[in-house]
Amino acid sequence: MTLSAPHLHSLPALFAGTALAGTGFGAVAQGALRLLPAPAAPDERAGTLAAHYVLSYLAMSIPTVLAGLLTNLYGLQTAVFLYAATVILLTLTGLVPSVRQPATGRPDPAVPHRTAPSERTHR
Repeated sequence: MTLSAPHLHSLPALFAGTALAGTGFGAVAQGALRLLPAPAAPDERAGTLAAHYVLSYLAMSIPTVLAGLLTNLYGLQTAVFLYAATVILLTLTGLVPSVRQPATGRPDPAVPHRTAPSERTHR
């Protein structure tokens, strides 16, 4: 909705799409903040959360700056099209491996195993 609003010249579509995207982003951010600290040791939690915030701000700011540059160079319509095409391409790139290899319910051997906080022994 947000990406189609400039092409439709629709302010309500822009506001509705932004509200919908904000709601989804808020839910994902809250879920990530609940899951991240749990597996980290108590003395690693601050660093884990700091890294999360740095990556989150970079993930939001870099595309925004690039969209602004594209808008200045090519205009809003072209910038929106290029932004949407990039988002779709990256989404499909992330989905292909999960579609090609169905979930087995077994842990991936390539991912290192982390012990749960309840399994750790603290000194």
